[in-house]
Amino acid sequence: MTSKSLGAGGLILGLLLFGCRNNPPEILSLSWQLWLSPPLAAESPAPGETPGNSRSPAPVAPTVELSVFLLIRDEDGEDDGAYLYLSDPKEELFWEIPAAEWEKVTLDGESWIGYSAFRLPPGADFYGRSLELILVDRSGQQARRDFRVSVRPPDPRTLVFPRVEDRGDSLRFINAGEETLVRLFDSQGKLLDEFITGREELPREVFFEKVPPQGGGLGMVVSVRDPERGYWRRGERQTLER
Repeated sequence: MTSKSLGAGGLILGLLLFGCRNNPPEILSLSWQLWLSPPLAAESPAPGETPGNSRSPAPVAPTVELSVFLLIRDEDGEDDGAYLYLSDPKEELFWEIPAAEWEKVTLDGESWIGYSAFRLPPGADFYGRSLELILVDRSGQQARRDFRVSVRPPDPRTLVFPRVEDRGDSLRFINAGEETLVRLFDSQGKLLDEFITGREELPREVFFEKVPPQGGGLGMVVSVRDPERGYWRRGERQTLER
């Protein structure tokens, strides 16, 4: 057996490899919400029904999306994440979200990562499901957290969704509540700003000061939280011109 010196380059490489600690990520907190939106498409009439039938059509279920966000700690850096996996082991349901599709939000100065559009197959319901979330970093290290969806969606016949009424010098929130979440988008769909208000009407300039100088319509989505049941009612996206 012959010995061979690493040399300066090999020594540096060895130090770099030794310095890659591959620490596992840690989930400090998990937050989930249910978001109810108007149906994506109108339900087809039942067999034998026509628009002229006196019998009222069955209520159309809203679109339901689950958002899950995590406050994490990873000593290998904020960009070390690779995948989020959400699953319902009992029902063999599985979602895979790569890091490029993660959403980032800031709350009280802390950065949260997650995804806001988990959906189930038609006819399925999130209520009562025990879900498992797995965070995987680039080295394959994992962190897990289990949670149960305890919010039951309401009867579709009782649902009303918020919208914005343009009154010229002001914008009024219809079907609003004590917690109205307003999200503003540019013409390309980029999020410009979001805020929560308890007022039913705000001056127009409050919204349009967020629009870039190049102009274009202002996209707006208004959501209202049900304080008793904990879900959000999200209205359809509207476009307003200056």
